[in-house]
Amino acid sequence: MTVLADRVVDVLARELPWARRWDELSAVVAELSEVVRRGPGARVQAERVAEALLAGVDPRHRAAFAELVDRVLDLHAVACQSDPPPPETLADWLLRLQTAFPEPPEVRLAPYAAALGERGLARYRAEAVARFERLPVVGFGGTGHYDRARWALLRVVEELAEHTGDVDLQVLRLSRDLSSGWHYLQVATVLREAGRPAQALEWVRRGLAATGGRGAAGRLADLGVDECLRHGEVGQALELCGDLLRLRPCPETYGRLRALAAATGQWPRVRERTWEHLVSAASPQQIAELVELELRSTPPRQVLEWVREAARRAGRPQAWAGCLDLLLAAVPLEGPLEGPPEGPGVLLEPLRVSHAEEMVPVLADARLHAFTGGAPPTAQELRRRYAAQVAGPVGQAGRWWLNWVVRRGDDGRAAGFVQATVAEADEGLRAEVAWVVGVEHQGRGVARAASRLMVDWLRGRGVARVLAHVRHGHVASEAVARSVGLAPTGVVVDGERRWQD
Repeated sequence: MTVLADRVVDVLARELPWARRWDELSAVVAELSEVVRRGPGARVQAERVAEALLAGVDPRHRAAFAELVDRVLDLHAVACQSDPPPPETLADWLLRLQTAFPEPPEVRLAPYAAALGERGLARYRAEAVARFERLPVVGFGGTGHYDRARWALLRVVEELAEHTGDVDLQVLRLSRDLSSGWHYLQVATVLREAGRPAQALEWVRRGLAATGGRGAAGRLADLGVDECLRHGEVGQALELCGDLLRLRPCPETYGRLRALAAATGQWPRVRERTWEHLVSAASPQQIAELVELELRSTPPRQVLEWVREAARRAGRPQAWAGCLDLLLAAVPLEGPLEGPPEGPGVLLEPLRVSHAEEMVPVLADARLHAFTGGAPPTAQELRRRYAAQVAGPVGQAGRWWLNWVVRRGDDGRAAGFVQATVAEADEGLRAEVAWVVGVEHQGRGVARAASRLMVDWLRGRGVARVLAHVRHGHVASEAVARSVGLAPTGVVVDGERRWQD
């Protein structure tokens, strides 16, 4: 029973050129084929020859040895049909062949199906699964240790899963390596294709949590959303996109959620909940990025109202302050702000350096500087001043300078300016406002209309406290302060009384 196997051992032990060694080993396999054709005793001889070849594999000629072993196993499968061993014995031998040698063969189970039967296949499955489950799981971000034993068992379970069509075996094999989001995606894909949507979605969620919204997270979310929509579960699809956004607030994840919610007619409701979460958990930079995205397609006033209201509901009134620069920069896109219909029409035009020449005559009357001191500015002085004001405060985070030129609504002439210094404070955003109207335009309600327009605009953008400093005895300025809802306080700084709402 061991004659052919002994010849294999002898050939491998002798110093021979590879070509001659190959010829002699091939001759042994050819003789084995004749033995199988004759029948009796062939199965055991095939087993011994296979083991002898595997024990003597030359690493320099792996492919050639693999070819010889495959031919021997084909003959062994044929021999098992006429001389079947006990099913459990065959199962154990096939497993040993694949796990006990340095260069294990890839055993195909289909040729052995009849010889294994239900009992042999059950034994094979139970033993393979028991060994495989002892392998450590490669966690997210890990590299794992893929030694010969692990590779061999992976191949065993893979072949078993393909042979039986067992989805649970496929999941078992894939779930032993969860080192990246793509591995979670593989498991979810297998479950989806097997018609197990609930389990597929569970693996999608696990993958999203593991990846933190990065890497394969987008593909995971796409798979989950497609599966939810296929089963009419729009709510779950939106929830998945929301989970992804919460894990990684960025334009990509926000746009994914917005597109789905808009397509299903649920964006207003989803937006409210989404922004409430964002102002509670996202960083100022992340909020600013999403605001910038919205400003591409939504009027700035509307965006600001969303964010401000979400911040109020979340109990974080200052959460949107970090995006104020973006919102203010977008204001000119809305055009000049028109004054209230019941008063004189005015326009507020965001300050530019080029306004300097036009403003020189407006500020040229010396009476205008009686309370503030100084002399009427020249065009050059105004250009320097406006350049600094347009640039804003340097190195002062959480502080903004806002300046507008006031134009009369009837003829469009420049009539003065209004300004606000907005800063973060304990009570929220605080704005200190000021106004100056040229002598020629005074007494026409221009200062009141422009100041009220500015203050209403600031309050509409989340400013919680408005204040101004008015020189004592300046009756006209005191009247303007009252018109915008300010009242005098007991605080006096450098001869100016503080007024606030």
